[in-house]
Amino acid sequence: TDPSVRVTARKSPSGTILFLDNPTANPVKTQAKEADGSLFPSAGSMTLAPGQIAPVVRDFPLLPGVTLERATPLLGIQHAGNTTTLVADGPVGDTAELHFQTSAPAAKMTGGLTNSGSRLTLRLSITSSAQQATFQAGTQTVQVLVLSSDLSDRTWFVNNAIITGPGYVGDIKTVGGIIHLTEETKTGPYRLGFLYGPTGIAPQILVPSPPTNDALPPAPGLSSWQTLPGDSEAAPSYADAAWMAGANPLPMGADGDAGAYAWYRTTANVPKAEAYTLKFADGGDWASVFVNGQHAASAAVAKGVPLTLPAGTSQIAVLTAHYGRPKLVGYLGRVDTIDAKGLDGPVILDSGKESSADITRWRLEADAGDNHAVPPTGTTGPGWSDGATGPDIFKGRRGFAWYVATLPTLTGAHHRLRFENVDDNAAVFLNGKQVAAHQGWGRAFDAPLDAAWKAGGPNTLAVLVENTDGGGGIQGAVTLQVVGAGDEIPVTQWKMHGGIAEPGTLTGWKPGAAATADGAPAYFRTTFTAAPPADTGPHPILRVTTTGLSRGFVWLNGHNLGRYPEKIPVNGLYLPEPWLHAGSNELVIFDEDGHTPAGVSLTVEQAASRFVVPMAAK
Repeated sequence: TDPSVRVTARKSPSGTILFLDNPTANPVKTQAKEADGSLFPSAGSMTLAPGQIAPVVRDFPLLPGVTLERATPLLGIQHAGNTTTLVADGPVGDTAELHFQTSAPAAKMTGGLTNSGSRLTLRLSITSSAQQATFQAGTQTVQVLVLSSDLSDRTWFVNNAIITGPGYVGDIKTVGGIIHLTEETKTGPYRLGFLYGPTGIAPQILVPSPPTNDALPPAPGLSSWQTLPGDSEAAPSYADAAWMAGANPLPMGADGDAGAYAWYRTTANVPKAEAYTLKFADGGDWASVFVNGQHAASAAVAKGVPLTLPAGTSQIAVLTAHYGRPKLVGYLGRVDTIDAKGLDGPVILDSGKESSADITRWRLEADAGDNHAVPPTGTTGPGWSDGATGPDIFKGRRGFAWYVATLPTLTGAHHRLRFENVDDNAAVFLNGKQVAAHQGWGRAFDAPLDAAWKAGGPNTLAVLVENTDGGGGIQGAVTLQVVGAGDEIPVTQWKMHGGIAEPGTLTGWKPGAAATADGAPAYFRTTFTAAPPADTGPHPILRVTTTGLSRGFVWLNGHNLGRYPEKIPVNGLYLPEPWLHAGSNELVIFDEDGHTPAGVSLTVEQAASRFVVPMAAK
């Protein structure tokens, strides 16, 4: 009866459900209008909360000889022994209405049920208290519980019984014929519970035994910290003979390790002492670089790492960290080929004597149609327009688009283009010749131009972009880079090993927890005294804060709690109760930059902590 409500019907041999959908931001009162013009519920209306979808049941075979013809929203139906219980719910003041059709006259009706021949009707105005109605059909008893929305939120279907009242039922058992359960709740109110079971119609009353003191215990304190360097793999004398080797570094996971870190080692020979940038063709996300065993610098893999090297041969070690991948929606295949982590592909030392220019003026053909076999010879026809990199030019459409630009004439021995982000695939042409191809989205790549570059110009760049799903286009900067001969030194013959040392393998701890002077990674260890929560009583939820740390992992008694900092706004990492020991417990931290854990502490998370209160039938 309210035109803003959408109605969807799902029909099966077991009946039909009408889903009444309120898509508005306001509550709506409505009724379902039948084909003959009658309204349901007939005695009142149903209230739909903003965004609520309420199910109305029709023609459901409840039992042999009993069909539920109509029902306002039901929380659930339970069959237990000879008793079938339906739980109807809704806001206080709404009408709960159910119609039953029976093959034989019903008997022993209670709670406001009326009948007309073989049809039974129940209409009850919903109140804050539970209401009950029953009838008998042959040897079967049908009972209907009518609950307010607040009470139905505290209703549980457990062990062939329906329990109303407790905030959360944690466990239930029968001892000596008496039903016992535990309620998990905040500090009060400790409400009576009611249990509707298969053996009787009248509910059993469940009485809570609240704690004498409902204050949560404070968080345990931490012992004095111990520390251990986390960069032994960077030492020039480190034994790496068993590591995986290759001319270029292999991506994280190539050796089968599925962890979030990988170490790489090699040597580099430079003609003179000066500043360089260690540049990686591909990889991600973070790199900490060591030169001759000393931490030199840290930076994002995609940006390169600045280093100052002495003349001659230096030993280089790189610790890489993996911070996760996007969902790669629509992509099928190996993730390391579309979003490599760690280091992957050629590596160079760049002396910085390069010139560069951003390519900002483009002509675009947003819908190339079938015109993608060869680069366009002109950009003035229909469909061409001026444009720039960055915007989504596909607007969710799959297909192809051309980007065309004239490159500036920069002199130097070698020319290449740096693409920061193309979504999804790209083919790069210079002066009509293909010089590079790229698969995937969201990662940088280089296109060498020397094979087609014309000294003195003009040099026409054409980039064909294929979009496979969602938005697309050249969505990052495009830079022309020019370097002289000898300004880039290849760095080859790499070894790699996935993972870092686990807490159980660490030895040689020393007292103290000062930050590492050069920002190198470090481990820190402390202990605290605690106990797993008892069966009943306070259940404090502990978190370890990571205040003052950089990035890394925390272990509790050898179990990895996960990475910090988390991407969601939460204060620290959760300490699962099953991993706590009665008595002494150990925390170990690996911090990528070796920051001091002086600000680390344990806290009790008030929002998640609870009390487990015993309840028993009386």
